[in-house]
Amino acid sequence: MRRTAWCAAACAVLALAAGCKKDGGGSGDKDWSKAALKPYEGEIDGIKFALQVPEGMKLGEEDDIRKEWVIEQGDEFKAPHVRVSKVYTAPTTPAEAVADVMPDDTDVIVKQEAIDGGFLVVWHTRKKGLVRAATWQLGGENKSLDCYASLANDDGIPSFEGTMAWLEQICRSLKLQ
Repeated sequence: MRRTAWCAAACAVLALAAGCKKDGGGSGDKDWSKAALKPYEGEIDGIKFALQVPEGMKLGEEDDIRKEWVIEQGDEFKAPHVRVSKVYTAPTTPAEAVADVMPDDTDVIVKQEAIDGGFLVVWHTRKKGLVRAATWQLGGENKSLDCYASLANDDGIPSFEGTMAWLEQICRSLKLQ
């Protein structure tokens, strides 16, 4: 009886360990840049918006001024994070948008530009363990939103350039309605 219980416990531990390899239940090695995006429509403090969010993510934390999406299962520390929130002091230039994201001195700014309705900034750490995209959609006084999408992985981000473009695509999809 004791041997059977020990054997069952050992099998359970091995099954859990196997599930963490190469995204067989974890998210660390997943190439998120290939994840399809699905439409989402919501509202934050009376501001209606539309956004494309990744398949495999669900609405997690939310309050009156912010909504965040998290992965449905797996290692959330090696999975994308997407957040839309109300902006009280919006940038007026691409340079102000960069200052707003407060990059470290060692971060690499890949893009900083005006886009339709606002601004875009894309940046990453020098060692490419963290990549981020941010946009602002300006709708006038107290009617603006921002989007932040990021992915971190100390083991390296699969398809780094593709992931960077994918995060940008997510935030570019933010539209005020």
